[in-house]
Amino acid sequence: MFKSLDEMVHRIAEKSKLSKEEILERIKAKQIELGQLITPEGAAYIVAKELGLDFFAIVETKELKIKSIIPGMKNVDVVGRAVKVFPVREFQKEERKGKYASLIIADETGSIRVVVWSKDVEQIEKGEIIPGMIVRVRSGYTKSSLQGEPEIHLGTRSKLMADTSDVKTLPELEAFAPELERVYIAELKDGDEKKEIRGTILQIFESRPFFEVCPKCGKRAEEKSGVWACRACGQIERPDYRMVTSLIIDDGTDNIRATFFGRLAEQLLGISTGEALKISKESGNEKKPIIDRKENLLGKEIIVSGETRFDTFSNRLNFRVRELISLHPDPKAEAKRFLKQLEKKLAIE
Repeated sequence: MFKSLDEMVHRIAEKSKLSKEEILERIKAKQIELGQLITPEGAAYIVAKELGLDFFAIVETKELKIKSIIPGMKNVDVVGRAVKVFPVREFQKEERKGKYASLIIADETGSIRVVVWSKDVEQIEKGEIIPGMIVRVRSGYTKSSLQGEPEIHLGTRSKLMADTSDVKTLPELEAFAPELERVYIAELKDGDEKKEIRGTILQIFESRPFFEVCPKCGKRAEEKSGVWACRACGQIERPDYRMVTSLIIDDGTDNIRATFFGRLAEQLLGISTGEALKISKESGNEKKPIIDRKENLLGKEIIVSGETRFDTFSNRLNFRVRELISLHPDPKAEAKRFLKQLEKKLAIE
């Protein structure tokens, strides 16, 4: 696999007959086009695809470090410690039904989401893979998440295995889960990262709870004149769908709009994308999945973590949720956290 951006640029130049300078300019332009939400390596991959090159697919991979993984790889082997394991979900896509789950694994270089389908889901259902365990992924392939970050998917020939051996380079679980900074909503600023807020769900927007994405790379798909296309992959036969939900959280100091994408929206609403699509189709109302669950969520306390960005359309801050920590905060845990923060503050003073 490619060890550096320079090596990637060299291979693209070799196969496309463009100069390295031209390729670097295209990579920089692609990053700007995507709002700097993608790494130079990820932009290089997109540039290669636009040039009709698919040389990532034929490169044999050995066991990789997580930081070197980018979208578009095949035969990916990686080892990491399971940091978080998410509940198993059901999906329905046309005539196909099944189950899927996901987990976050990490090594000393970074972390990545692994999406598990069908045969490997049983291991998670039975509790054979839990946070803290070392797991190995064999022959996975990678796609881009909604946030433009790589994630590993398991195909029919892929394997997910618990590993009882001691990998000394992997830090213990506690090292991957530092306590996030809990802040009041009134303290949030544009550009804040990794902030945690707690508040009450004040309002849920009754909007279309899903949007179209490319089935190949996971990026947004757009329809023009009856033809679906993706910026990275070009024309596609039909799109896949991802869920999205927005609500207002109020903590007494202020309120903010929080947006949940993908599995986070599914987790919030307690329903899979396939189930939401089915309800919408059968009822003839795209908003029904939200309407049916609105009353159950209003007034609930919620703890989420994520980042803030200024939304020019609404002219106010928006909180992009990265993790739904709790819909039922434990009073004892919250009291313990408060006392810990108070002790830290007194020690500083």
